[in-house]
Amino acid sequence: HRAGLPQRPGEVVQFNVPGEHSEWHLYRPAVDEYARSLALRYGAETPAGRPRVSQAEQTADHVTLAMSDGSMYTCRYLADAAGIHSPLTGLTKPAAGPANEPDVLSRVLHAHLAGVLRYADGHAGGTHRRATAWSEGTVHHIFEGGWIQVADFANHAEGTNDRASVTVSLDPRRHEDLPADPETAFRTLVARYPGIARQFEGSVTVTPWSGGCSWRHRAALTHGDRWVAFGRSAARTDDMLSSDVTCVMEVTHALAAALLNSLAGAPAAREFDRVASFQAGLIRYNDRWRSAARAACGSFQLWNAFSRVWLLWQILAD
Repeated sequence: HRAGLPQRPGEVVQFNVPGEHSEWHLYRPAVDEYARSLALRYGAETPAGRPRVSQAEQTADHVTLAMSDGSMYTCRYLADAAGIHSPLTGLTKPAAGPANEPDVLSRVLHAHLAGVLRYADGHAGGTHRRATAWSEGTVHHIFEGGWIQVADFANHAEGTNDRASVTVSLDPRRHEDLPADPETAFRTLVARYPGIARQFEGSVTVTPWSGGCSWRHRAALTHGDRWVAFGRSAARTDDMLSSDVTCVMEVTHALAAALLNSLAGAPAAREFDRVASFQAGLIRYNDRWRSAARAACGSFQLWNAFSRVWLLWQILAD
């Protein structure tokens, strides 16, 4: 997209997911509750009232957790996904990769909206041979210095959710004139691009907008002899195409094996170090990928080439 101009029909890229693996968008509040109930069925326990962890301490043979309601828990090993305020990873520093890795500054805005128009009708892509409806997948509006991601929760045959997830990723240096209020910033931004503005005509905010200039963090330490941090306890980054979800699933898979090995007698410190190193590699890879994506936003030709290289690597990763 170019500010003040209609979107050009020839400047589109669409990757069709094969029919037997058709993409359907997960509504996280419902899915998270389902996953929680499934874990409870298999023997997991949760404290009544869901108190927060207020303090954690590691000793030679266990980890002790002090909860916000005054209760205490002791465990042999701890998998920490508490987020940026985790007591174990509380000493955080601004996200910055190793000296040889790029750093991507981001301002990320996010909300759930209702009344978002489907992009398929009357827009570029509808007349291309073998193209599917844009709203059946994740739509990305690309422009200089950023993108807007739209995921329609009713994009599958049985979908009844009228909400859409909208995530905006911006280079704050390129869009420093946007207002501080996230919803005002979003409305100001889309008004600049006629091809984007049409999709959000009449849309209303369902969940409050979040978004500021301080989005990213990386924990200074992500594991010890009896604990390991993953997900947003380890890092919070600007993730395109929900790569934060897929990365957490990959780390969860690795961590499950590490915990089983530790319970069977393997040195836990060695197992957790392996998981933390694997996770750090995923974070570095996605940092490099986001940096390349941000650079490609300014030119359709560059984006066209970049997206195909990305797709090749994604196929290999899957």
